[in-house]
Amino acid sequence: MKSPNVLRGALSGLTIFVAPLFAGVTISTSHTTTAKPDEKAINKTYVDSDRLRMDAQSMGANTIIIFRQDKGLFWVITQKDNSYMEITKQDLQAMKARMDEAKTKMDEQMKNVPPAQREMMEKMLKSRMPMQQAGTIKTTYKKVASGEKVNQWVCAKYEGYREDNKVKDVWTTDWKSLGLTAETFKVMKDIGEFFEGFAKDMAADFDKIGSAEWEKEQGYTGIPVKTLSYTDGQLRSTTEMTEVKPGDLAASLFDLPAGLTKKEMPFKQMQTR
Repeated sequence: MKSPNVLRGALSGLTIFVAPLFAGVTISTSHTTTAKPDEKAINKTYVDSDRLRMDAQSMGANTIIIFRQDKGLFWVITQKDNSYMEITKQDLQAMKARMDEAKTKMDEQMKNVPPAQREMMEKMLKSRMPMQQAGTIKTTYKKVASGEKVNQWVCAKYEGYREDNKVKDVWTTDWKSLGLTAETFKVMKDIGEFFEGFAKDMAADFDKIGSAEWEKEQGYTGIPVKTLSYTDGQLRSTTEMTEVKPGDLAASLFDLPAGLTKKEMPFKQMQTR
């Protein structure tokens, strides 16, 4: 049941790129890893008042995610096989019900497992969910420099630490230098509302974007334009904003392309077996 994880992972990157209610904005970013330095992932995000599109390109595979508030759905398009999945609020509610049911069954089964074996199983489950474990440890930031230039933006630099281990270098700039404002984030609030019944923490994250509370929780001021991520003191990845371009967006950007084959979400496929 990886579809919601793919969608959530992709959207989590959007929480740092937001736009006010004007004609639209196009935001371009790049992502590289030290493991595969020659493979650069290029992302383009198109934001309008009630809709959003993210084009993600990595290792020759293109994925497009489109959110349509007016239709109450997401489309996840895989260009490699010209297919798409449609995700509605009802789908998310059904997935959550199945996940809750599976958890309840597991909890019941665990009651009858000897303590030593139960502890071993819990450790094994935790080892398979490193992202969730990392999320429980708060990253704290300290400002270490100001006036540094990243592409065309003047930035402040922050270092992020988790339990005394450096995990991030972040360069941020203010909203005005990006040509954005922090006043209105309707489409992000719409996305937060969309996920409210599935993951309240995710919904809350989107709902706070652009507020003073959001900046306080992030631990730094402004919008990140470059981020270096570290593991065990070693640089692992670099994410960088390369362009922010306000301007009219074609309505067709947010339409489902013709000629695609619809695929059911994995949890629906399981129901039909």
